[in-house]
Amino acid sequence: MNGIRSNLTSYFFMVSATSTFDELVQTGKIGVISNRALVKDLTAYYDRVDRQRGDDDIGLTQAKGMLDWARDNGVGMTDRASLEETIDRAKSDKAFLGFVKMAGFLAHWQYSRLDRIEADAETLLAAVQAEIKDR
Repeated sequence: MNGIRSNLTSYFFMVSATSTFDELVQTGKIGVISNRALVKDLTAYYDRVDRQRGDDDIGLTQAKGMLDWARDNGVGMTDRASLEETIDRAKSDKAFLGFVKMAGFLAHWQYSRLDRIEADAETLLAAVQAEIKDR
């Protein structure tokens, strides 16, 4: 039951910093990484991070509507309902049912995308560390 509630109330944001990579590219010092395949992989990774930021904006737009609905219907962010209460409300309130479906989708969609980005970041970090290890 907790998993159900967490899907309805979870929203994942990506926090990232691209300043070091951006500086290497903008100053033309990206050549400090001699492994060209790694540079290509890093560039693709940061392009995907930028796309994810756009996706986060789409998610926030959807979440705003859900938050507006919650406020308009007297539902607070910390209100807790039993599974039975949630099912009963979803059966009787189409707007709430839409909220439940959208919230579950957004949480799963964001988490799965961010999980892959995190895994790629860890792989790239290990590759960069190996590249600069003996310098």
